Amino acid sequence: MRRNSTRECASDHSRLINNTALSDPLFEQREVPENNLVFSFEITPENNKRAEANVQKYQKDLDSAAVMPVLNLTQRQHGCLPISACGRFVEKTKNENMSNAVVGVNVNDVHQHEFVEALPAFLKKSVPMAVPFSNTRLRVPAGFRNILKGFAREVLRDQPDDIFAYGSTYFDRSLQINAESDCDSVEAGAKEENCMYSSDAFEKAALGAQMSSDNEAAALKVQTNYRQYDAEKTAREMRQNGTAVKIQSVFNRHQDRKFWDKRDRLNPEVYLVDGAVSRTICRLPTSINGQQFIIQNCKSCKIFVFDHMASVTIDDCSDCCIFLGPIKGSIFIRDCSDCRVMVACQQFRTRDCRNMEIFLCCSTQPIIESSSGMKFSCFQYSYSQLEDQFQKSGLSVFNNNWSDIHDFTPVPDERNYSFLPQDTLLDCFIPPSTEDIHVEGLSVDRTKSIIPHTLGKQSRQHDESCLIIFFSQGKTSSNEVRSFMKKMSEDHADCDLVQSKEVHLQPSEAENIIGTNDYKSFVTQGPVVGLEYNGENCCKICHTVTKSQHNKRIFISQDATAAKKEIENFYNVANLQLAI
Repeated sequence: MRRNSTRECASDHSRLINNTALSDPLFEQREVPENNLVFSFEITPENNKRAEANVQKYQKDLDSAAVMPVLNLTQRQHGCLPISACGRFVEKTKNENMSNAVVGVNVNDVHQHEFVEALPAFLKKSVPMAVPFSNTRLRVPAGFRNILKGFAREVLRDQPDDIFAYGSTYFDRSLQINAESDCDSVEAGAKEENCMYSSDAFEKAALGAQMSSDNEAAALKVQTNYRQYDAEKTAREMRQNGTAVKIQSVFNRHQDRKFWDKRDRLNPEVYLVDGAVSRTICRLPTSINGQQFIIQNCKSCKIFVFDHMASVTIDDCSDCCIFLGPIKGSIFIRDCSDCRVMVACQQFRTRDCRNMEIFLCCSTQPIIESSSGMKFSCFQYSYSQLEDQFQKSGLSVFNNNWSDIHDFTPVPDERNYSFLPQDTLLDCFIPPSTEDIHVEGLSVDRTKSIIPHTLGKQSRQHDESCLIIFFSQGKTSSNEVRSFMKKMSEDHADCDLVQSKEVHLQPSEAENIIGTNDYKSFVTQGPVVGLEYNGENCCKICHTVTKSQHNKRIFISQDATAAKKEIENFYNVANLQLAI
């Protein structure tokens, strides 16, 4: 199908256009020697019978629809659709509607699928054909889209072998449905398309578009004015806020200056001991108050710090005796020799030290590095403010791993550390009694020490051990524990306290350790304190001692066999919780 200039070809083919309202001026026929009105064309007898059979399938008022199969036969016979074939078709049908349809469609060298696009012009009988706009390439009769869409859908669904026979059956059935339902599907489809493409609809749409354009312009103007107003309002608020912030900033700086002016100024000399020789230096309670403390370059000195601290470093000291109160963090001792140190801390570490005696309470594993001749023993000291200072430092008096030493630089076949005898004298840790040095309740007696004196990893005297667990009773828990330990040390000195731990347990952990959930309600009320005693018949002795206390919140191993497993389970949980 070729597209030519309408105005150039209309005069040459005006004789083919009997009804201009039914033709499309965009498609016209060119006469050539092999295709013109004089060209002879005859329908074969076989195709003639087929054409008559196709025409007879349609009702009298609908037989114009036969144009499609009849012209298809003509095209298939000749290979194209010549002008003379259209004339023969008009003579054959003798139908005004069909004649108009054929004359209104000017074709040349049209293949079947192209002819189908131009063919539906015959459907235009009463519905207006011309439209002011179309979103399709070709104009088709009103309602034809709906019919063609339905037919194509059914063909794709059923995949018939003979599409023409299938189409005949399909449209016969459609006509029957239209007759029975008193509803014309073609008319309904035409009305639907007319709502979209009719001149009235487009005129209303154009008017609506114009009105919409005017409304948009007005809305844009209003929005622009509002945004300008909003921006100005925001700018005013920012200026006001900026002024307020500036005033507040000046006021805050003034308040800060007042605070720093009124704050007690720290004296660096209180937190530092440097270069002292053969002196006795003492820091009384509340003098350090949780600050950092430094000792360095001292020789033959006695240094006492009866207060809690954040951290401590000791460097380049020799032949000194040093006592330090609870340390919330760590103590680091470097390049020191021949010193005695008693300290309670969270972390303990030495480096490049030799011949040191350490009396230690450490919540974690003590560490030595590049050090030799290190001797350790359990912390044993007391004074009236010491327990309160432990609480301020966040340390538990029952969590002491003084003997669990880790050597970062071990020497083959040698040991860089050892344990001091339990009867080691501690007189050097008692400061001289003067008016300037007075601390209430000061003592180095093991039985009075706030820290329970434990055997640790030193060798045990007996194979039998016993686990005692004190469940929380508020503030009275520690008193119950101390009362039990005091009675054991007084009446049963042959039983040694090996280790102690204060931890929080989950009900499932307690059940795994004890083997029963009888203490489930006690576990959730606070931390528990576990003690391991070693000695002959210690299980029986511990049961005897606790009976006098009449406390149901105490668990005691029944025998040595059960105690062995219970001790292992309890201290595994405790060490894991304390990350030892």
